[in-house]
Amino acid sequence: MKLFKNLYINVTAYVYVLASMLLFSCQNDEFADSAKQESRDNISFGISAARDIPTTKSIQNASESFVLRGTHSSDTLFVQTTVSEGIRSSAKTESHIATRGAPVTDIVTSYGKYGVFCYIKDQQSQTTHFYMYNEEVSYSNNNWITNETYYWPGSNYDLTFYAYAPLNNTNLTLPDASDAVAVPKLTYTVPSLVQEQSDLLVAATDQMSGNLKTQVPLSFKHICTAIRFDAHEQIQPGVLQKITLKGIHGQGTYDMNAHSWSVDATTGEYTVEPSVDTEGGSPVITSGENTFMMIPQVLGENAAIEIEFKDKVTNKVNTFSSSLSGEWLIGKTVTYKISITPDYELDFIEASTPQDAHYVIYPIKIKADPALTNGWTLTTSSDWVTLRTDLSALQKEGYWTSNERGEKSISGNPGSEITVYAFLDENVTDATREAELTLQPTGSQASQAKFTISQLCPSWNGNGVGAERIEENNGGPYPWGFKWNRKVTYTDKTPFICLFRKWVADYFVGKYGAHKYVTVEYDIRSKLKVVIDYGKLNNLDNNAQDLLDGLKNTKELFHFEGVGSISQLETLFDGWSIKKESTGDSATDVENFAAKMCVKKNKFTKVTETGSDGAFDVATIADEDIVWYLPAKAEFSLVLDQEYPYSGVYWTSTAYTDNLNAYFAQGAGGGSYGDRMTLNKIRAFRRK
Repeated sequence: MKLFKNLYINVTAYVYVLASMLLFSCQNDEFADSAKQESRDNISFGISAARDIPTTKSIQNASESFVLRGTHSSDTLFVQTTVSEGIRSSAKTESHIATRGAPVTDIVTSYGKYGVFCYIKDQQSQTTHFYMYNEEVSYSNNNWITNETYYWPGSNYDLTFYAYAPLNNTNLTLPDASDAVAVPKLTYTVPSLVQEQSDLLVAATDQMSGNLKTQVPLSFKHICTAIRFDAHEQIQPGVLQKITLKGIHGQGTYDMNAHSWSVDATTGEYTVEPSVDTEGGSPVITSGENTFMMIPQVLGENAAIEIEFKDKVTNKVNTFSSSLSGEWLIGKTVTYKISITPDYELDFIEASTPQDAHYVIYPIKIKADPALTNGWTLTTSSDWVTLRTDLSALQKEGYWTSNERGEKSISGNPGSEITVYAFLDENVTDATREAELTLQPTGSQASQAKFTISQLCPSWNGNGVGAERIEENNGGPYPWGFKWNRKVTYTDKTPFICLFRKWVADYFVGKYGAHKYVTVEYDIRSKLKVVIDYGKLNNLDNNAQDLLDGLKNTKELFHFEGVGSISQLETLFDGWSIKKESTGDSATDVENFAAKMCVKKNKFTKVTETGSDGAFDVATIADEDIVWYLPAKAEFSLVLDQEYPYSGVYWTSTAYTDNLNAYFAQGAGGGSYGDRMTLNKIRAFRRK
């Protein structure tokens, strides 16, 4: 039986709205202005403003991250877990939401009403009754209006108030109306449809005097756990079609006094279908009405998550699943941040290795799965790196040609082992530098594989002279040369074509001054004969004898009778399958002599020469572009390298005067001279 019925009360509670904060808090001391706190006979309510400061922290009672495996693919999905204070719809947006299954930020706009219970205790008889039972309180014209009006019953009575929202939720069982003695409890069943799940709010007061005659403080608390999903910024492009929580307790009883839950043993599944495109730019997958509102619980052994994802690159729909563990805490937001690796291979095959300071062509191997129907794209943002999918004929001979060095971005077709080429400018700074390559499916930002190129600087000494660092194959061993006995004869009787080939031979002889050892014969019967006799170059005519200036020596050796470039004529003729006879040294001994191998660490330019019957390419280098050189005899010991020390015997660029020998250095110490055709190491020098 209700006491003091049929009276009217003007509920003057004010709602304080704080931007980006929830309006419910465990604080009981923030109410509408003190001006509204005057003594009154009618009972009214005040709702406190929130102090919901968003302090995010790593989850304490569950794994911080876990892995989901694809059911029918090699995809892997990684999930990182965080817990936030309060119930939040989105990490970025906390706007007012009028949808039923969404986190509540303002009880006025979200629910508009709530239910109130009031227990009244007679101090004399010690009996307890319901003074209000599920009384509807609604907000209208800045007032909370009840269907019936209640006065303070006087000092002989004590009152305790409980409130909840949303009012008359069909999934919520209220306290027994016939039992005003039992602890007030709410029993809740979570709807399987996420949009029907409610952000349950509860407020409870301490027992107060029936003669208090002031606003009753109602401090609403969130009693569920919000479960949200965000996308990692590196997630694979596609559509997150469905998320299912399995083995989750969906029914429980909430003790309004103890502010705690007890869950039933039964479990169920809860699904949301956000259909979010991960290329949309927003990290939010589920928010608003797509936020799971679950009963707080310790996750059982059967708790699991299942995610259905459609990959945009392969057009496949993959399902990922994994167990869940830990605890969903009351009034908190658990955010699972998702990252998906692809259902295909796209990666660099080998680890990066340091590259030298001079001009470098760096071969890099990648693999790209056939599932990548649009192929792959490799890019760099560094000014000193360009890329190619293949090498030109001159680059295959080892020439770093500046006018065909490639682009900042290249693309290609899938393959199990693909070699691409990075062209590196020389690094003449005082420190190692790095450039990053990015490999990804063509037309997509997904699955970016990274590769870091590290390029060393020269080992500078105090006088501004430095040396390359890495020897390996490009460091030799090589002959010093100019003690050759190689002789090559080419003959061609192909009508008309041999006239073009005569023009090519004449070009090399004339441009490089090779008359001394290259002869070109042609008669009217269309017979071409070209003879290259390298043995005629063994007298250097006092060239390359400087003991201190290795750059001068190197240029003299490379340009001597054009021998540094004449091997390109052999390469062209060999490529045209012209009849060839050779005696003496191998072609390699002539092509790869020590000074020339140092010159090839500089940048060249491809020049295309065109005649009436055809064209050919030649690698040329300007004299001022020869900056890496073979050091002179007295110069070699000026540069030391602790990190990449000298080891073994190295050629210098200084010739011995007998036309048979040349000077070498023994490690970083002394040296002597030896036979020019002996194979020794080289290490190129450069001046700042």
